[in-house]
Amino acid sequence: MPLVDVRDCAELHVKALKVPEAAGKRFIAWKDNFWLREIAEILHGKFASDGWPIVTKEAEGDEPAREGASTRLAKEILGHEFRPIEDTVIDMAQCMIDSGFVKKPAKE
Repeated sequence: MPLVDVRDCAELHVKALKVPEAAGKRFIAWKDNFWLREIAEILHGKFASDGWPIVTKEAEGDEPAREGASTRLAKEILGHEFRPIEDTVIDMAQCMIDSGFVKKPAKE
C-alpha cells in the first residue's frame, strides 16, 4: 500500500504556494509502498513490550514487485525530504492510543 505522512502532504502544499518555480507543476506526495506485515513489524517493535498484541504473521504467498512513483520534483523544486515511514506509523499509532480511539484489550 502506498504511504505518505499527512504532515509531508501539508508541507508540500505550503511549499508549492511559496516557491515560484512550483507554479503549474504537480507534485507526488508518496514515501514508499509498504506491506501490512511491514507496518505490523514497526508497531510490534514499538508497542509489543507495553502489552499491545500486534500480529506480524500473514498468509503465505508471493509478494509482487514494488512499483513506485517519482517524487523527484518535490525534492528538486520544493527541497522536500519525506519523513521515515517508521516515524509516521509510530506517531499515528501513539496518537490513536492517546486519543482513546484504540484501547488495549483486557488480559484474559
